[in-house]
Amino acid sequence: MRRIFMTGMSLILLFLMISCTIKDFEAPEFDTKITLPLLNEKYYMADIADTTNDYVIYVENDTLLFSISEDFETEYVGEDDLMIEGKTEEFDADLSDELMIDSREESTVVEVGDDLSIAERNTIIERYMNRIEVEESGNAYANIVILEFASAAIEEPVEPIYGEIIPPFYDFEAFNQDFTLFENENFEYVVIDTGSVHITFFNNTELPLSSDLGPDYQMHFEFYTNGSAAADDGTYLFTHYIENVIEPGETIDISIPFDGNTVYMTNYLKCFLTTDGSGDPIDVLEDDSFEVSYAIGNMTILEANAVIESASVNNENGISLIDDEIQITYAIIDSCIGNIILENNLPFLIDTLRLNFHELYSPQEDNLIILENGIMPGETREIPLDLQNYFIESNSGNPLDSLSFNLYAVTDPPDGYSLVNQNDMVFLDITLGEMLLNQFTGFINQISEESNTIDIAEDDFEIQSALIGEGHLEFVFWGIDLQEASSITILFDEIFDPELNEQLEIIITDFDDYQFDLTGCTINLTEDQILNYHTAVHLDQSITLTNSDIVTAEITLSELYFDYVTGRFGSFEIEEDNSTEIDSTGEFNLFYAEINNCDLQINITEENYPLPFGATIELKFPDVYDNNNQPLEFNFTCPGDTLIDLSGFKLGNDADSQTIIDSLIYSYTIITDDSSDEILTLYADQTVEASILISDIVFDLIVGILDNKSVELEDITKDIDLSDLPDSLAGLLEFQIVEMHLNIMNQTGFDCRLMMNIAASNDEAETVEITIDETIFAETETEIVITDNISEMLNLFPTEINITNITAYIGDGITPGSITLNDSISGGYEVVSPMQFIINDHLLTDTADAVELDDDDQDTIEDNLSSVKFTIEAVNKLPIGAELTIYFANDSTLVFENPGLIIDSLYVLPASIGDGLTGEPSQNQFIIELTENDFEVFLDRENQNVYPGIELQILGTDGDVVTILGNDNIHIVGYLETVVHIIDQED
Repeated sequence: MRRIFMTGMSLILLFLMISCTIKDFEAPEFDTKITLPLLNEKYYMADIADTTNDYVIYVENDTLLFSISEDFETEYVGEDDLMIEGKTEEFDADLSDELMIDSREESTVVEVGDDLSIAERNTIIERYMNRIEVEESGNAYANIVILEFASAAIEEPVEPIYGEIIPPFYDFEAFNQDFTLFENENFEYVVIDTGSVHITFFNNTELPLSSDLGPDYQMHFEFYTNGSAAADDGTYLFTHYIENVIEPGETIDISIPFDGNTVYMTNYLKCFLTTDGSGDPIDVLEDDSFEVSYAIGNMTILEANAVIESASVNNENGISLIDDEIQITYAIIDSCIGNIILENNLPFLIDTLRLNFHELYSPQEDNLIILENGIMPGETREIPLDLQNYFIESNSGNPLDSLSFNLYAVTDPPDGYSLVNQNDMVFLDITLGEMLLNQFTGFINQISEESNTIDIAEDDFEIQSALIGEGHLEFVFWGIDLQEASSITILFDEIFDPELNEQLEIIITDFDDYQFDLTGCTINLTEDQILNYHTAVHLDQSITLTNSDIVTAEITLSELYFDYVTGRFGSFEIEEDNSTEIDSTGEFNLFYAEINNCDLQINITEENYPLPFGATIELKFPDVYDNNNQPLEFNFTCPGDTLIDLSGFKLGNDADSQTIIDSLIYSYTIITDDSSDEILTLYADQTVEASILISDIVFDLIVGILDNKSVELEDITKDIDLSDLPDSLAGLLEFQIVEMHLNIMNQTGFDCRLMMNIAASNDEAETVEITIDETIFAETETEIVITDNISEMLNLFPTEINITNITAYIGDGITPGSITLNDSISGGYEVVSPMQFIINDHLLTDTADAVELDDDDQDTIEDNLSSVKFTIEAVNKLPIGAELTIYFANDSTLVFENPGLIIDSLYVLPASIGDGLTGEPSQNQFIIELTENDFEVFLDRENQNVYPGIELQILGTDGDVVTILGNDNIHIVGYLETVVHIIDQED
């Protein structure tokens, strides 16, 4: 079996090659040794050094090295590698930020303490005499017998009447009846203001009384005073008629007013009886009568002449504190000036008068008491009041509706009668001026108001009307603790509610930070650009206040964004910043870069410019610099189209910068033309749109951080032909120390990660795959030695090596560096193995060159068969031993299949091995005695060429690794030897 080895090191056993020369015998007449060389070969390992298209075997420091190598194709950093793809950026500038007013903060102070006041109060107390002294009234009862009246009607003597018809009768003589109106003996007379005499009639007879025919026929009463019925000496008062008939058994009630009459203690009346007749026969007996009862109703007196007794008055009164706004539980009076007017209109002395206020206290916490003595008839006294620092306190803890006080008075009248009338009285006028409170506790229902303004004037435009698209009002209140029932109302004159189409009124009952959304509201303004608003604080709660308490409303008008504005517009600027990502792949983080070529085009079409006036756009790229280190700036009008060549420009202006430029920042300012001479409407959704076209950016130089920027190198396919290595060495050797040397030149300023896949295969479809992942340092040539799986690859004895996916990833994403256009990455690989092996047990065969015999040679052999010996000498400086078998045949094709002679069981010792190297060579000699039959292969007269064959059973190194040096060799000598008697014959 013949195998092709990649290393060619199998030539170490080429000692099997045979080279010999056969000489003619001479026949002298003497005994001599004749030697016929069959083998005489010596092979040095250095002799196998060779260079082919596939491999190199060379000697270095007496060490044989085996090498396979190939160069990578140099890869230059080209425009595609230092290029960022172009892109189109759209930028638009709408008017939403321009149709906007900045936020404003206003504070409104509503003073609530200064309204802590109670309006002037006045209480008048009049104590009249009649209401004080007249306490008793009179009454009377009479039973009037009618027998005499009935007898007179029928003109008969006075005796019982049976079954008689009583005719109408109207002229019966009156009879008198006493009665009293009052029973108080201290009165001589009184003039009645109001009062009535209530008379009840009960007709206990069968005769109807009074008449339906008119006053001349009716029953009536005449009233007299200051006299008696018996004497009939009284003063006539008035007459009262019974206007309706009093039927038998009927009772009627009559109220007779005495208003305006002067009445004495003794009084009587005259009763004039009448009847329209009985109509039917009746009986009138001696006891038949009608009953009359008198009762005096409530009576008030205009004037009286009476004896007045000393008396006292103890009366509870009050000064009203009822107020629509406040109800006091406790209050400290800041100021209040009052006055008490006391008039004695009685005809006698008031000895003592005292006013004791129950809820009004001095600063010393004493009740306010007013005490006056000896007030003469007709005397008027004025008592001033200064209630500063006095305090009011409800004794019950409930709000007060009045300041209550007790009036106590004692009179001292003269002896005898005194004339008093309705106007005689004690007059008390208590006036409390406006009461300003320093402190107040109680319930308040009060509205305090304040007006203020917010100036919303802007420099760029003047609003005539506008629709708010976004904005709000924020309210923060402090000063007093407002409760839920209270409220704060804010009314704006120029802001209108979109739902009610009325002026915006905000009613706030939640006094934590409150926010009102103005979205959808409209604003209608005059030229002064002022928002007028009115704040009303409605307190409707129990509270404690002082006269310095205020409610502060901090009003923040947020930025207002309008959906549209109608008005006048000056020149205004729309400023925007934007940026476009420089590298969307993430491979480049630039600190500084020099542009080789790039075009920048800006385009604004008429369709994308809806504004009713012209404008200029200033466009700035703050990170793009020209050769004068000036940032890129240029102007163009709208609409318009502009092209800028950025060749020679730079990103950044400091090559030593460590700041990443990850975005191409640009700012643009749209400066509109002034149009303040006309009324225009602008809408927030009107948008100026522009497109920025950035072509591919190709750099001459990049300074920054590259994150695994990939550069791909060409794949390498190497076919290996080891056909010129010695045959029959397959399986003999195992490479032990094999290295792959990668030599890479990296001209870039970045370390790079080099990755590749290596696949080696042989004709038997066996493969070994190796993955390379190594770091190549910046701006230097890096040698990388790889050992993993390289021995396995070489021991495969490959016929092909493929290197694919060769990629250099430039930069690690962390470490800064630089790279320029046309920087390159180049290099190659070399697989190197010192000829250091483990030699395995293995059967190796080989043939040598033919031994050419002639007739003389054959004659000599044939003549000396008995003494011919075959000697083999082997000097072995190789580290292997072997069992040697030698074949001889006359047919070169049948050396091993049909040999004529086989010499076997020859053991060749290996050289000694020390420290992995061969030491002293082994000396081996074999003397073989051949039989007659053994020589047949040498005596064939038809085929005189003898073809030797060698078979070595290699015994290996028992796993020891040995190194083959260049001067290691094996020397094999084989020859036939015999002693021949020579007779020197003459010719």
